[in-house]
Amino acid sequence: MDDLVLVNNEHPLSRWFVPDDLVIVDENENNFHDYLDPNMKPMISERVLINFLKLQKQALENGYNIIIDSGYRSYEYQSVIWDLIYNQYFESLDTKDDIKKTKEAFELTSKRVAIPGRSEHQTGLAFDIACLRDGSFVEKIDGTNESNWMIENAYKYGFILRYPKGKEKITGFMYEPWHYRYVGYPNSLDFYNGKYKTLEEYHKERKLTL
Repeated sequence: MDDLVLVNNEHPLSRWFVPDDLVIVDENENNFHDYLDPNMKPMISERVLINFLKLQKQALENGYNIIIDSGYRSYEYQSVIWDLIYNQYFESLDTKDDIKKTKEAFELTSKRVAIPGRSEHQTGLAFDIACLRDGSFVEKIDGTNESNWMIENAYKYGFILRYPKGKEKITGFMYEPWHYRYVGYPNSLDFYNGKYKTLEEYHKERKLTL
């Protein structure tokens, strides 16, 4: 899998694709959430974990305990998440027109989670972060010291914030301060310095210069 591979709504993966270098991150229950399979362990591509552990060590030295909350997601696993969120939206919509409800629920869901096969998590190169404070799990990291530290330091280890604020129309996803993607160093330096802000922009410029 190319470190700079683009996966989004226009560039899906096969439902059969599984990275061949997945390793278990730790023994924590995946995602710390009740609606997912408690027997499933968080996994990520080996080279991603090697670099994340270096990042995690540096973060700890600065007083921040940053962890991988969710890593690789199979096509089937994505489908479980999609169905869960879709059904929640469908049931919450205040209309008796099932066709309209179906369309609106689909649009709302697709802004929150990827359509199965269109999630970067399937590559093994992407993960969601959270943090631990005094042994407690903290999922909402936007604006926290941990999040600010990641924004300023993740690039040193080959990572980028994949869905930045203000780029929703380009990426097709809402701002996600917890979602990071491995692109390798020095590629990540180009993103940090502002040459590109998203992988979509990188690939667009690459096509124009080939």
